[in-house]
Amino acid sequence: MEINAQRRQMMIAAPAAKTENALIIQAIAPVRAIASTTQHAASAGELHAKLQKMPEVDSERVATAKAAIQADKITLNTADIARAMLNFHRS
Repeated sequence: MEINAQRRQMMIAAPAAKTENALIIQAIAPVRAIASTTQHAASAGELHAKLQKMPEVDSERVATAKAAIQADKITLNTADIARAMLNFHRS
């Protein structure tokens, strides 16, 4: 599993002084968050290590879902699934 490490600067819309509806986009200073402390940086590192050890696919949940589908406990709309897959890959 790969974790996206890109950090983008947050933006906020602030009302302009002249009119109520005019918005000016202003950058917010990057947050020097909790991760800057030693304690939280260590726990973030531990969480990252645990995440990397986890499998990409939860085989037990997949087996449970397959069994439920085969037992007709779950009904699938294949047209909706196909549409969702196409939309996902188009975006």
